[in-house]
Amino acid sequence: MTLNQYKDNRIEALEAEVSRQRKENDRLTTFIYELLDDDCPKEYKNVVAGEVFTDNKTIINYITKNK
Repeated sequence: MTLNQYKDNRIEALEAEVSRQRKENDRLTTFIYELLDDDCPKEYKNVVAGEVFTDNKTIINYITKNK
């Protein structure tokens, strides 16, 4: 692999990561808007917590605290 190929591959990988992060940002922004709605059911908030928090302990603490 030449230095130029390495550079091009690195740029492609970085662009893919930026794209992934933008999509995640959009997803989280959507969750925020939905959760700000006064009519948002508590069950949906728990589903969102499960989607957002990857650590099971964090999810359990959130749900338990907000019962």
